[in-house]
Amino acid sequence: MTHKVIPSSIGINFLGIKYNSGAVWEEKGKKGTSHLMEHLACKTFDHLLSDLKSEGIDYNAYTSNNCVVFHFSGLDFALKKFSQNLLDCITKPENLWSEDDFNNEKRTVLQEYGDSFNDQNSAAFEDMNRKYYNHFGAIGLREDIEAFTYQNSLDAMKDFARPKLICEVGESFVKFDGEFCTKQMPKNLLKFGIFDNAFEPVPKDDKTLVGMLGTKIIAAADANKLKLVVGCLTDGLESPLYQEIREKRGLSYFSYGSVSSFGYEAAPSFFASTDNDQAGALAELYRDIFSREGKDLISKERFEICKKALLIEKVKAERLPHSGQVQIAMAAFNPFDGIEEFTYDEALNLFKEHLKGDSLYCVSY
Repeated sequence: MTHKVIPSSIGINFLGIKYNSGAVWEEKGKKGTSHLMEHLACKTFDHLLSDLKSEGIDYNAYTSNNCVVFHFSGLDFALKKFSQNLLDCITKPENLWSEDDFNNEKRTVLQEYGDSFNDQNSAAFEDMNRKYYNHFGAIGLREDIEAFTYQNSLDAMKDFARPKLICEVGESFVKFDGEFCTKQMPKNLLKFGIFDNAFEPVPKDDKTLVGMLGTKIIAAADANKLKLVVGCLTDGLESPLYQEIREKRGLSYFSYGSVSSFGYEAAPSFFASTDNDQAGALAELYRDIFSREGKDLISKERFEICKKALLIEKVKAERLPHSGQVQIAMAAFNPFDGIEEFTYDEALNLFKEHLKGDSLYCVSY
């Protein structure tokens, strides 16, 4: 369904517009330009900002690996006044930017790009993706953003005439008479290896970031299950990795894990930051932890606790659909799919396949 309407009785409505754009869709030479276009497309409703403010309407936009999203929420009677106009501003723009506006926004995006590499942890993460997974993420590549021209931006705006999805929560206030984008997301883009890409300098202070990267790629549609397994290891002060790394060893203030999707594929990763002279000890501990059996790290009780917490998040998203649809309809994949039926034994099998031994590769920055 390309125009989705979700009932709600709480009197707060939502309008979301999702596009097949972002890092997955970018050709060579255009890395990071989807993010710039997201910024520029927001200028099409600049003339409405004071009115949106006065009516208490919240709005935001973002670019991810898999999509570009614009979303608005507010009291039903208030959002109703603007929904059609907002949709038309983005899909049938009459107010485009001047060349000066374009140059100013490009400078802003390049500053945002620079900010991603000002911090050791975020810089290392971005360079890691380039080196080991051969992808640049939503932030892109500096030289491609710099080469993007004013005319390029006007041409690219034509793609915003064809959204992937329009989602309304509450009532349907908009009509869209254009075409929806049916372009299929590319497959088999994510592979683990050592790639010779352009890297940015990583700031180095008195800390070293140590991590474990997944070498076996999992289908993003199944990544929810692996995310739950990773959450069993990393979520909360009672989590096994937090207890091992911080409470027992004092090696790091934080420890985190994630499963990042890029198109139809995803990969797990774990990171912690420690003093330079403790980097070897942290790496050794990571290797030791992930040489163990899954059942020795994740008890059945722990699995059921984390699964229950995740399903409660689903209930929250359904009860507050104006915010929940940012997680669900606006995401490339529903984060709750498959979780209710997921079993402890299946979790242990996923651990063995993706989080044990050679399935993880140790890195440090």
